[in-house]
Parts: sequence; C-alpha cells; structure tokens
Amino acid sequence: MVFFCVLGCKSTKKEPETQSEVLEVTVNEKEQLLIVKPVEILIDNHSYLGEINIGEEIVVVGVLSKEVDNFVLIENPLSKNRVSFLLEFDEKLETQLLENLEKEVKITGVFKNSISPWNKEMTVIKIETDF
Repeated sequence: MVFFCVLGCKSTKKEPETQSEVLEVTVNEKEQLLIVKPVEILIDNHSYLGEINIGEEIVVVGVLSKEVDNFVLIENPLSKNRVSFLLEFDEKLETQLLENLEKEVKITGVFKNSISPWNKEMTVIKIETDF
C-alpha cells in the first residue's frame, strides 16, 4: 500500500516559502521509505517589501530591461501591480544581464531598499533563465 501526504506550514513571512512534500513509499512488504523534498513557492508580488525586509534574500521572476545605465527587473510587467527592481550587481554578471534583456528571468538577490511599493532596489546574487 502506498500513501501520499503533503504537509504545509503557514508562515507570516512573505518571502519564498518552502513547504515539504512527504512521500511514503513501500520498498517491500516489511519496509517503507519516507522521502522528504522541499517545494519552493514563488511570491509573485513583492510590493509589501519595506525597511523591515532590508538584507533579506529574495527571489523575483520578471522581465529584465535596461533604462539608461541601469538594469531593471520588472515583476508582473503586464499588470497594474508591477514592481520594478533597480539592480545592483557584480561586474561578472553584466554579460549575463545583457544577454537576457527583454526576457523573463529568475533573480535571487538581497533586498536593499524600498523607494515605494512599486519601486525597489536589490543586489543580484544569481540569475536563472531555465526555471
């Protein structure tokens, strides 16, 4: 007999939450194996970020653009609720940013500042294109 069970935790923190998916698998008649694997849940609106969140690691999916000399990640670009992140980054990442202009990317970074609910600043740690 195989049982599937999904456990979740409600959190007041609104950053990428991790829930655990627990699978109970029968190995043979006498043994069962529990497999626990984390499941990342992405937040799709970071307008709530404020001073209290400065220094936290965040994950944002959006369209990468360039305005004058600044790279900007726009979360929910077609929505009224879009949030723009002004990006700070190490020079090593500039080529990767340029290659992905006007494409959807997933950026992991450190939240730096909230200019307004719709304008934020973050320091880039990692850029992902296949997610």
